[in-house]
Amino acid sequence: MGMFGGGKSAVAWFRCLIRAENFPGQFIGEAGLLGFYTNRFVEANDAKITETDVLHRFRKETRLAAPTGCIPAGQVKVYFQEIAEIAVDKVPPARPGISWYRMENRNDNEGCG
Repeated sequence: MGMFGGGKSAVAWFRCLIRAENFPGQFIGEAGLLGFYTNRFVEANDAKITETDVLHRFRKETRLAAPTGCIPAGQVKVYFQEIAEIAVDKVPPARPGISWYRMENRNDNEGCG
C-alpha cells in the first residue's frame, strides 16, 4: 500500500484530515505542548485500515518524535476529523506538510523544558 499517487490500483485512495494534540516540542524557540493539522493520503481497502496505516506511519515519522532530552508530559492524541475516498488523480505527488500550533491553556511545566 502506498502513500502517494502514481499508477493504477484495485484498492481505493483516502484523504485523511488529521488533528493531533499534546506533542512535546518547541515552537518558535519556546518549549511546550504542540498540536498540528495535516492531511495524509493512503491507499487501502477501507477507512478503518486507513486509520491504522496512518497511525503506524506516524510512529515512524522522525519530525513527530519528541526532541532529544524531552520527556513527554501527557498523552499524545490523534483525531481523524475526516476520512474521504478520493480519485487517484487527486492524490498529491508528495506528502503534505504539517501545520503546527501551540496548545492553549497549557501548564508551563508541560512539554519539554
